[in-house]
Amino acid sequence: MNMVYRLLCVCCLLCVSWVNTKGQSLLSDDQLREVPQLQEAHHQPLAGRSAGADTLAFSASQPFFDDFSGSSLLPDSSKWMLRGSMAYPLISRHLAVRPPSKGVATFDGADSQGHAYVQISLSAGRADVLRTHCIDLSGLSPANQVALSFFLQPEGLGNQPDNRPPGNVDEFKVFFADNTDPGNNQDNLREVLSVTGGPLREFRQYFIPLTDPAFFHKGFYIQFESHGSLNGYLDHWHLDYVYLAANRTTADTAYHDVSALYAQNSPLAPYSAIPFRQYQQGSFMQPFQVYVSNLDRQLVAPALAASIQDPVGQTPFQGTFQQALSLNLSPYTRSPIDFENPFSEQPILNNAALQLDLEVELGDEVPQNDVVHERFRLDSVFAYDDGEADAAFGLNKSRGFGVQYDLTRPDTLVAVWISFVPTVNCRTTDCGSLVYMQNEAFRLTLWNKPHPDSTQYKQISGSRVRYGDSINHFVRYALDIPQPVSGRFWVGVQQLTSLPIGVGFDRTYPNDAFMYWDSSGVWTPLRLGGSLMIRAELQNGRDLSTAVTPAADPLRIHAFPNPNRGSMLHLQYQGKTQWRSYRLSLFAPDGRMLWQDSFEGKPASIALPAHLSAGLYLLRHEVSLASGNTLYLHEKLLIQP
Repeated sequence: MNMVYRLLCVCCLLCVSWVNTKGQSLLSDDQLREVPQLQEAHHQPLAGRSAGADTLAFSASQPFFDDFSGSSLLPDSSKWMLRGSMAYPLISRHLAVRPPSKGVATFDGADSQGHAYVQISLSAGRADVLRTHCIDLSGLSPANQVALSFFLQPEGLGNQPDNRPPGNVDEFKVFFADNTDPGNNQDNLREVLSVTGGPLREFRQYFIPLTDPAFFHKGFYIQFESHGSLNGYLDHWHLDYVYLAANRTTADTAYHDVSALYAQNSPLAPYSAIPFRQYQQGSFMQPFQVYVSNLDRQLVAPALAASIQDPVGQTPFQGTFQQALSLNLSPYTRSPIDFENPFSEQPILNNAALQLDLEVELGDEVPQNDVVHERFRLDSVFAYDDGEADAAFGLNKSRGFGVQYDLTRPDTLVAVWISFVPTVNCRTTDCGSLVYMQNEAFRLTLWNKPHPDSTQYKQISGSRVRYGDSINHFVRYALDIPQPVSGRFWVGVQQLTSLPIGVGFDRTYPNDAFMYWDSSGVWTPLRLGGSLMIRAELQNGRDLSTAVTPAADPLRIHAFPNPNRGSMLHLQYQGKTQWRSYRLSLFAPDGRMLWQDSFEGKPASIALPAHLSAGLYLLRHEVSLASGNTLYLHEKLLIQP
């Protein structure tokens, strides 16, 4: 169960296996035969079924389909049973390797908040479960050729499910609910497929026809289960493209569907987030790569459009922030597409988010998976990761490790954001004693030279591992004394024990050149093909109001009306902070100061300068506090004609 795992690749892009469920037979994965050549067959449109109540309608023209391409981390509750004590998988965007479409349901040994099911002992058994609502098959029979298909991949970028018989075999299982015991209120589940664990391979499609009349009743449902470690983020399986429909044969395994999957790297590479004032001083836009999937049996030629917008600050971007490529995609492929021309640099005045929108323009059967949104922050934080942990990282010695950041202008480090993966470790060599790493102590450390002994700052009292209440949660650890930084610096963790501490590790963005650890007194690159989920928060790259320790009742200033016609601005104050004087400044979108005025006390209204053109401006409230410090608050102001 140790921390970062080896990635294996194979060449086959699309394999299909089928199962016969007649009688009460159960076939394991190694008994399935592969369809040697895929053919296109006529099937109902995949996006054609409508979501309903707990019992879903089903007919020859209304199939069940889900490719997990929605925006939520949870499966679609209109299709899947998510209530009660059932432990269900979450939807991941980057954890699978070349999936059929964007988004997969990822099964592991952790609950929906990322915590291990069992934290006090080594345990294995049934872990995540995903169950459909009841699907009414009462009006059909085996003659209607109803069949289930889905795609499955072990490991992905995560942890490999084991296959070491006799005692250590992880499995992925599929069950159908039959009606062989109608007098019993308990569900009568029949296991129809068992797939044993193993190393990473490309997604394989499984095809299971419903040949037993016992499946054709109002209470039919499908249940997917993973069986393996219950000790956390381990034994990963990735499920995609679940399709139950009538009039299917084993040749019905191709789909007129092209999906945008994900961006393989950031347009700000190597960073996924940059403090906006660092961005203003540098040149960061880079070429980027996108993965696209073609599930059709024939060559398709869609267009792939890429554009960038700012959905947070609504910055009016200019220049080449839209691109389009004409593609030729071979059958059954997941292909990398290169955008070789970077987007143009943009003048960013304040906090923003670069949202990369990718859209396949084809007009296929599943339009909901044609568009992908990837966000890259421009606010106060430096980051390399994509926000989704693929593994956990730690050292088996009490040493340090950290992340390198390069500045375009001097700044001040005020906090470090870390995403810890809930981790169970063996305290003894025989694993007779376990420790759940939550609340374990560590020290934040800042290095100013590429050597483990060149510490500029190290916490004395230390911090504690905190997991939060959601998966991929980042915890903010404030420095007790903000540290000036310039040029190049390294920030990270000093472990206090030999137990791997479990920092999140993202394998989508490989940034080995910037990840280091203390190898016997030598600062050594990790070379693990990924990014530590350790982010640096800078003071000058954000609203300075949050750069100081907040008071119990912090000061807030709100200017209204906003939007404004360019006349009178009224101010509303909240908080009990004691202050001496106040200054208001107005900035143009290019950063030029247009106007400034100073006041004693708290002005209720301020006349704006005359003849302001319609557009977006930045207001800066500058407050001189009684303590001698200065507090800065920013907000946007929209002037209307």
